[in-house]
Amino acid sequence: MFSAYVRNDDLRIYAGDDRPITWPLSAASGGPADLTNHTARAQVRATPDAPDVLHEWSSALGNVLLEGSAVSLLVDGAETWDWTDGVYDLHLIDSVGRHEILAWGRVTVLPGVTR
Repeated sequence: MFSAYVRNDDLRIYAGDDRPITWPLSAASGGPADLTNHTARAQVRATPDAPDVLHEWSSALGNVLLEGSAVSLLVDGAETWDWTDGVYDLHLIDSVGRHEILAWGRVTVLPGVTR
């Protein structure tokens, strides 16, 4: 499988910022990761067992980018974030449906100041 740059990784999202959140990966052998035929998915919830999804990134939604040997969650600076704290995990899914959790942690959305 893959070796993630960071596994336990708390995220800070600044409202109004379009900068993606990126994890560079390498193959378990140490070489570059080949993400061909992979998808990725991440969800934010208030707590791990909360039923409601606060935010979702996925290849299917088009807000995850698998490029080169990196996984990026795309952030739309125009998005309205109506929550400020949660938890997430990021799954990389191979062509047969096996999941590898690349990162997890807390998510904090900070309000923008400049308007």
